[in-house]
Amino acid sequence: LDTETELQITYHFEIPGLSAFQPVWRFPKKTSEPVPVADNRTLQAMLFGLGMVELVSYWKIACPPKVIVTAGPLNESQIRWWKDLYYLGLGEFFYTNQIQAHPEDFMDLSSNAAELPGKAYPLTAKSGCLIPIGGGKDSACTVELLKKSTHPLKTCIINPRGATLKTVEVA
Repeated sequence: LDTETELQITYHFEIPGLSAFQPVWRFPKKTSEPVPVADNRTLQAMLFGLGMVELVSYWKIACPPKVIVTAGPLNESQIRWWKDLYYLGLGEFFYTNQIQAHPEDFMDLSSNAAELPGKAYPLTAKSGCLIPIGGGKDSACTVELLKKSTHPLKTCIINPRGATLKTVEVA
């Protein structure tokens, strides 16, 4: 949804027979001009990547062994990268829930989506760091370590709640 003040993206996740989820991201706009999402493959790829980050939160509900992505294409290299990210990021989850997981087979990730439409636009180089904040010790340590750099820092919170907001406030 593209309004005068924001671009709103709704992701759709479903665990058949269990539930469906529609998390929403809102991006404030600098101008009231429409955002050409359909014509901009670079923006689509960025939004797709955010959806892939969201995916792991919903995967944890039932740990389905098969995940099919229909919103965008994934090649073998991308599948390996996402599976590595998920597996390495879920260590505490696996341990706490006594789940025996192996990096190769904890999830069969695939995509049946076609190539994204539109034109690819090169991104302009900007200095700085975008830091995802989950509210835990990793977020706090990342912010503290990067504060020592000369780079401007920005934070991003997916689901604002007490711990995430407090982490940003203290930082």
